[in-house]
Amino acid sequence: MKRNYSSQEYWDSRYTHEESYDWLHTYDDIKPFIESSKMEHQMRVLVPGCGNSELSNDLYNEGYTNITSIDYSSVVVDAMNKKYGHLKYEVGDVTNLSTYESGSFDLIIDKSTLDCLANVGEDTTVRYAEEMYRLLSNGGIFVVVSYSNFRSETLMRENTMWEVLSE
Repeated sequence: MKRNYSSQEYWDSRYTHEESYDWLHTYDDIKPFIESSKMEHQMRVLVPGCGNSELSNDLYNEGYTNITSIDYSSVVVDAMNKKYGHLKYEVGDVTNLSTYESGSFDLIIDKSTLDCLANVGEDTTVRYAEEMYRLLSNGGIFVVVSYSNFRSETLMRENTMWEVLSE
């Protein structure tokens, strides 16, 4: 099947046949960065475009308990809710999470969601950047794990309030 990242059918089909996949890095790879940010375990965490990654459960096992994981595909959300009943998985469009108030999350961890959205189009990445900025609390941290150094340019261009740190 052709990779059409904007198609819900693509993602539903993929997750029907795939049990688990961690884009780019595992939690252990990004753990030092998260720990260095001094985030408290009670902080409100969002994992947008969670897919079937083990990230949310790994965060839970590290002591984070207020985790919301959102994905476009109801197939993967249903599967993850069955697999990890102690976690909160929801179906949603990460470019429009209007059910959440501004400042709802202290830590947002994007593992290649921005990469997928960049393949859809610039207007989609703009909406996503604006929505993540809206959802982030004052002093909150948005961690973007990407295969492209150009993603930080998208964030800076769309909102001059971001402070972008690169590793």
